[in-house]
Amino acid sequence: MLALVAAASMALAWINWPVPVPTAAPPEPAAAQDSEPGLGMPSVSVAEGEAAAPQPAAPGLVSSARLFSVERFGRYAVAAVSPHGTALQLVDRMAGPGAEDGVAGKRDGRVDLFLGPGSHKAILTAPQKAETPVELQVRPFEDLSGATPPRLEELRTLSAELGDLQQHSYWLEVTARRQVFLEAAGRHLADLRLWKDGTWLVEAAPVAETIEPVPGRPLALRRLVADLNPGLYLVVAYGGPGAAWTDGAGDKPFHLRWGIPSLPAAVRRQMVTGPFGFDRWLVPKTANYFRLELPQAGRAALDVARYADGHPQPGDHVALDKTAREPVAEIGNMDGSTQRLVTVERAPGESYVLQHYLSSRVYTFSATGDYLISALRPGTGEDDADLGAILTEMGGGTERVVASSALRLLPGTAWTRRFNLLDAVTLYVDVAEPGRFVMTGGGVEAEIAVTPFIRQPDMKIAAAAVGGGSWNLDRGLHVVSITPRPEQKGILA
Repeated sequence: MLALVAAASMALAWINWPVPVPTAAPPEPAAAQDSEPGLGMPSVSVAEGEAAAPQPAAPGLVSSARLFSVERFGRYAVAAVSPHGTALQLVDRMAGPGAEDGVAGKRDGRVDLFLGPGSHKAILTAPQKAETPVELQVRPFEDLSGATPPRLEELRTLSAELGDLQQHSYWLEVTARRQVFLEAAGRHLADLRLWKDGTWLVEAAPVAETIEPVPGRPLALRRLVADLNPGLYLVVAYGGPGAAWTDGAGDKPFHLRWGIPSLPAAVRRQMVTGPFGFDRWLVPKTANYFRLELPQAGRAALDVARYADGHPQPGDHVALDKTAREPVAEIGNMDGSTQRLVTVERAPGESYVLQHYLSSRVYTFSATGDYLISALRPGTGEDDADLGAILTEMGGGTERVVASSALRLLPGTAWTRRFNLLDAVTLYVDVAEPGRFVMTGGGVEAEIAVTPFIRQPDMKIAAAAVGGGSWNLDRGLHVVSITPRPEQKGILA
């Protein structure tokens, strides 16, 4: 066995079943873009009429019932329009009272939902003294993808525009049973749904959140996770009224991505944040140290969570802002029970460096053949102590040094170095000839200790000395431990 030792430290309110009413056959996998989807711009005919009177309204209010009909299954916005504020409630023939919105005398109601062909009923409640009649509007959603929705490509982010009363459709092909992770964000985004073959609604509801990748410009976020059998699915994103922006801009951004990219167990890579304002990766469970670096102090965050069954568990979160002394966020000492979901929050288009690996003083493996072994350190190492490693072979109850990258101390020579001492630092030195050696450090008060790398159980070890001292060292490898005194972190020379 070899051991490497390293030194480093909307709501879907009401549906009038049966659903669905297919309008076109689902596409074959090879010709999905040449067929009409099951959910396009509905052809509607709205007929309005009086219905049976509802229950009496509260004092000062009056309720009326309206009937309307639609010819084709689709998504509709049903709204009350008045100058005085009218509450709206839909009533299903089978299920009874359903979704409601609005406040009589204050705000008109609106409900966005899927409706099947046939007659539907709306209850309108308005102030009793209102002189202007209430208008009931039923408007279909326009599918911006047209008759040939494009295919989604896994791990690719799509960006487009999505406004109120609009929807985007995309085909998604699943070749083997698997879990699908979808995220969409947009100013007017209200809902995100999956339709098997473009006609059958998948029983998976999105998680709704609000994000703000650019200050003053909130976006609605919808995250949808579903276990899907092989087949074709239509991913449909639906628009809504949208959020107000402080700068008054009229932009209607929309972003959609499928899947979470994976990173290897050890990596250091420069990235640029995507349009969501946060990037996600899946990292093997062996990684236990994570580091986010910014080119300069700014707003960002690093989040590392355990990830299983498509749902992140509560994890560790470190936020940065312009007041940070060092634009670095670190998370470590995580157990290796599950893979990690690593999330970096950063303004879209801004760069950062992400680094992670398995941090341990000792690494072991059993193998034969030729291998390249390298040691990683956090950051670039420009202002840090020299990085060293020792490779040993274990066998027969003994440990034998095979190779090392320790500092070589030759007779009549000296080693000097300035580096940051923000935490305990370990150096490996290789003494060429036995003798007495003096080690001192200035600038920061620290305790320095020197011990043989391989020592016998009964070997006496000299105590650490504050500021340095002298030691009689035999030929071979030794460990120099440098620990800053409390409140004494800084540059050691």
